Amino acid sequence: MCYLLLLIHWEFWSYYKNLILLWIVYILLYYQLNMFTLEQIEAAHAKTKSGADFPQYIRDIRELGVTRFQTFVMDCHSVYSGGDGFEIQSWPQYESIKINSTLDAVRFKKWLKDNQEGRNNFYEFCAICTESGIAYWIMDLEGMTCTYYDVHHNSVLVEVVPS
Repeated sequence: MCYLLLLIHWEFWSYYKNLILLWIVYILLYYQLNMFTLEQIEAAHAKTKSGADFPQYIRDIRELGVTRFQTFVMDCHSVYSGGDGFEIQSWPQYESIKINSTLDAVRFKKWLKDNQEGRNNFYEFCAICTESGIAYWIMDLEGMTCTYYDVHHNSVLVEVVPS
């Protein structure tokens, strides 16, 4: 009886081992392609010196599998999302700062334009956001839009990011 079970087990393994191994490889590749690390994102971000470099940064993290991210201006941490509900969160970049509760959309749009032209860096841009009443932004890498929100979660500006 034991010999028969061993024989059935061996024949099963011999017959299906290639299929099982291919399935394992497929699963490993699938998750490798749909997962990214904070280190990979930080390496892409390190190449971003100003808003002028932002489109290249977006292309780089999109290639990693990031589908969207949300950045919170109060401490500049971000939540990055990918396929199948995969998410990672970055560490705060500075101590928590109070966001101005009064929105100054005109000032924000002027400073955003300056940032996109490379006139200030990321941290200066975040400081401008706090002063202008911008609480967070959501970058949709599938729709290639960036939406800025105030402290009351109202959409302030939706812009199309060049791809």
